[in-house]
Amino acid sequence: MAKVLLVDTNFSAAPLRRALLELGHEVHLCGANPNDALARHAKNYHVTDYADVEALVELAEALCVDHVIPGCNDRAYLSCATAKALTGHCRFNGVDLLEQASVLLDKQLFRDCARALNLTTPQTYSPGACVPSGPVIVKPVDAFSGLGVEVIAQPNQDKLDCAVQKAKSSSASGGALVEDWIGGQLYSHSAFVKDQKILQAHVVVEHCVANPYAVDTSHLAQGALPVDALQALEGELEILARHLQLCDGLLHTQFIWDGQRCWLIELTRRCPGDLYSQLVELTVGPGYVMQYLLPFLGLPLEVVAGQVESNPILRHTLTLPEACTLESLRFNVPLLIERWVPVATVGDSIGVAPKGRIAILFARVGSGDELLSLSQRAKSRILFSVNAL
Repeated sequence: MAKVLLVDTNFSAAPLRRALLELGHEVHLCGANPNDALARHAKNYHVTDYADVEALVELAEALCVDHVIPGCNDRAYLSCATAKALTGHCRFNGVDLLEQASVLLDKQLFRDCARALNLTTPQTYSPGACVPSGPVIVKPVDAFSGLGVEVIAQPNQDKLDCAVQKAKSSSASGGALVEDWIGGQLYSHSAFVKDQKILQAHVVVEHCVANPYAVDTSHLAQGALPVDALQALEGELEILARHLQLCDGLLHTQFIWDGQRCWLIELTRRCPGDLYSQLVELTVGPGYVMQYLLPFLGLPLEVVAGQVESNPILRHTLTLPEACTLESLRFNVPLLIERWVPVATVGDSIGVAPKGRIAILFARVGSGDELLSLSQRAKSRILFSVNAL
């Protein structure tokens, strides 16, 4: 049995904690918000803001933990990588070096690296240097959930300046990225790499319903891409992994398929949020969470046998286009609810998406056609209705 510090208290980290406990480990958690789901429930919770790297290091040393594991957000991973750089301690086994982590977590650094490696990524522009001729997207270099993002269909200098300022104001580092807008379908490719080669991967189709830059509807889509396109995508990811000398573990990629090529948009090494791990495991069987944890525990990655898509599941985050005070909701079609994860309760004020969320739904269907039909309902915002107080 080892003593482990899990750097996250959000509900999305619950499967990580549960798996660690099932392995017999003593699990401690840290986070700044005592009202987070795991902070309220779990014993061995420590009120520590892990964005304060020195505080994280002090906690790990005081507890004498054997392993520190980043949870389901980029800040947790960056803090772990920074702590590893400061201490060089083996308790951060499985975490990339800070230089490697920074390339993946900073959108501008990633674009620069990808361009140097001739990977398929959108063309970027220096803010203020020139006005692009086609549609562009402006985004913070280090924010998430669509914060500070704007698409400009017909750029001019004034529009660009306003969008860049908006993006900078949402960036922790004050940086903004201007790049070509790529049309197509958004996917994620969640792969486990060993010796910089892809060992096993899952492809998920993703839709942004309530907010054009925040995923809220998704399902596995193995076989959705042409074989040669998937091979080209994975070839580029392995080039990147070798160049950065990435540790064994998860390499999670969001990309856009335009019908001809896969465009790399964002990559991360932490476990995706909103219970992405459970979408995979409910669809193809257990293994994703354990594969994520193994490198941080100093254990070798292995292929999980029998992972074939046999139980179609739709994951949908229930949100509202207008703020209200929640009383109840009803589904407009019969559903087989595999799992319901409430985020709000009666009387809660639900803000406009993506900040305000009611619950995360995992719905099981009997066939691929039923999955597409249910997904379409979710995308059209006709899956459920809400009664407000």
